[in-house]
Amino acid sequence: MPVDMGDVPAWLQVAGGTAQLAQAMWAHHVTRAEHLREEIQTETGYSLDELASRVADSPALGGLLLNALEAAMRSASAQKRQVLARVVAAAFTSEDLDVDEFTILQRTAGLVEDLDAAILMLIARSTRSTAYEHSLPGCVLLSEIVAALPDDLDDAMITPVLTHLVGLGVLEDLAAATYDHVAKWSISPYGYRFLRFLPIDRKLFDRTELATTWSDTTLTVFNLGWGDLVVHRVSATCDGKPVGGNYPQKSFRLGAGKSVEIGVDDVVPQNGGLRVRVEWTDPLGDRSAHDRIHWKH
Repeated sequence: MPVDMGDVPAWLQVAGGTAQLAQAMWAHHVTRAEHLREEIQTETGYSLDELASRVADSPALGGLLLNALEAAMRSASAQKRQVLARVVAAAFTSEDLDVDEFTILQRTAGLVEDLDAAILMLIARSTRSTAYEHSLPGCVLLSEIVAALPDDLDDAMITPVLTHLVGLGVLEDLAAATYDHVAKWSISPYGYRFLRFLPIDRKLFDRTELATTWSDTTLTVFNLGWGDLVVHRVSATCDGKPVGGNYPQKSFRLGAGKSVEIGVDDVVPQNGGLRVRVEWTDPLGDRSAHDRIHWKH
């Protein structure tokens, strides 16, 4: 029985066009992967043979590199490829490789788009430049974020970005931590670790890169800066009264990216929250202090 093949040539023409489009897309993917490889070599100073040798010796590094390559090939953002390269390069040059840490950092880098990064860096710069009288120190209001961005981005467009960044763990939504419940955000401790890999001026973090968290009977002090700090004194008060704890009795060095846990009495703030104060000397020799109020949820 004869078969009408009249539509076949048109179908073949569409398929041919799709194949041509796929080839063009694949060429872009390969180019992006090459750019990432070049960025990694620039960051590490390794030759291609040295990179291959490191991958052969460490399956974990090979997995990180493969995931970064896949993320880079999917993205048209040169900035994202640069951030991915910095994360992978830091893993390759780490003396004590923490696979889980770099896996999380690499995954975050693959999920942060240029607008996400711009808002994250904006908040970092704002919280480092001034403490707002109408907000907790280190916080930025939604209105302040919107005012600093292009006019075509209003709060309806920015709110999903902030929600995404909170979900990634790089931002903290502190509205619930204040009585006015006004929407406000701050960089999280993990966010400061991730900021190391974004194209942001490192001078912003030379002297003030320290954070604290409080959970029941544990107070944790994080050094999230670029160099070692010398911590001189740690103290805490609750509703204006001293909180007992196993505080260090003498100064100690806290390495970059390291943290120390301090046992404190279990207290329930009534009005003023738990106020933590840490006094330290930064890598430049300047003495500074960190003050933050923590709330138990």
